Amino acid sequence: MTYNFEIESYGINVSYKENNYLLRRFALLIAKWIEDAGESAEVLKGFVIRPEINEDVHNGDFEITVMGKTLSLCVGTYHGFEGFLSYLDDVLSSGKNCFYDGYCYKGNYKDKLNELTKSGAYVYEKGLYTRVMSYNVLWGHPDVGQRNKLQA
Repeated sequence: MTYNFEIESYGINVSYKENNYLLRRFALLIAKWIEDAGESAEVLKGFVIRPEINEDVHNGDFEITVMGKTLSLCVGTYHGFEGFLSYLDDVLSSGKNCFYDGYCYKGNYKDKLNELTKSGAYVYEKGLYTRVMSYNVLWGHPDVGQRNKLQA
C-alpha cells in the first residue's frame, strides 16, 4: 500500500510504500519543509518525493536519485535524513535546479559540520557537567512490554 502527502500549492506529492512510523515522520517533515521553503521549493513542482529506509546505506549517509519527476531518497538512519534536508536547503537557497532526470547525489549529514562539531569533544563541551545516556531499543524487540523492560 502507498501512503501520500500532497502539498497542493506546489503540486508536490510525498509518498512511501510501507506503513512505517519513521517513513511517515520523514514524509511529514518533507511536506513541512517544502511549505516552509516557500517559493524556493518551486524547482520541485510536480515531483513525487519517495523517502526510503535502506540498511545498506551507511549511517548518516543519504542518496538522491531522480528519474523523470520522481525523486527517490534512501537513508540508513535519521542522521542521513537530516543531511538530506540540509542538502535541500543549500541547493534551493543557491537558486540552481539540479533535479533533472538522471541526477544522482550521495552525501552525509557531517558534510555541513565543521571540525569542532564533528568531534566527540564537542558533545562534552556543550554538555558541561550534565550527561544523559539512553539506550535505543525501539527496534530491539517486537513486544512493546519487553522493550519497556529493556529500557528500564
